[in-house]
Amino acid sequence: MVDSPKVPTEVRCGGTLIGQDWVLTAAECQHPKLVALLGQGSDLSKREKFDVKKQYIYKDTKGQHGVMLLHLKRSRFMKFFKISAKYQVLGLPPKDQCHSPQVGATVQMVGYKEAGLAVEPSTFLSSSTTGPTPACVRLSVAECPDFSGYKDKKIELDKAFSYTEMVCAGTESDNTCSGAAGGGMVYNSMVYGVVKGSTKASCSGPIKFTSICPYRDWILKTRGKK
Repeated sequence: MVDSPKVPTEVRCGGTLIGQDWVLTAAECQHPKLVALLGQGSDLSKREKFDVKKQYIYKDTKGQHGVMLLHLKRSRFMKFFKISAKYQVLGLPPKDQCHSPQVGATVQMVGYKEAGLAVEPSTFLSSSTTGPTPACVRLSVAECPDFSGYKDKKIELDKAFSYTEMVCAGTESDNTCSGAAGGGMVYNSMVYGVVKGSTKASCSGPIKFTSICPYRDWILKTRGKK
């Protein structure tokens, strides 16, 4: 069931379901009319749509970082529906294991396979104008380029490259130009990062992920809010 008869026709970002009513995605995906579409496949009409109750972005004295949490809103008809019983939920690494995978390790990039984010009415900001393509690909962790020069960037989310912990994977021919921001980096069946997207740096390989480990405590604390 959904609260609105409207069905978004385009996807803005990817996301990962990390708990009952909670989606982890990228800060670049922020939008006042964001909705979450849970399910698989490219036919958005067959997905279940959830309004977003609140969006949380990590910020500190350096500025806005690249991770965002979405608290999903359920209608009174779905009050007792357990999302995790129907859709795969991925956990966070234990605190003592939460460090970036080493170069050469194999990780998975999860695109629109389980959770997609859209806006109503559709105002897709990526260069892609097609519907979501289910994606779950294997990549090897690679060395990241030097992001120290990004500290002078004017756009805050570009500047964030210089002060956030990044993980890179894939080759120079891989990129996330076409709206894959927010998708999860999965390692040992747990979420270790989110795709950093929609900036010029994302249009060249390797693929850049924001590591979630520095934000693990914040994520758990935020999820404790009602």
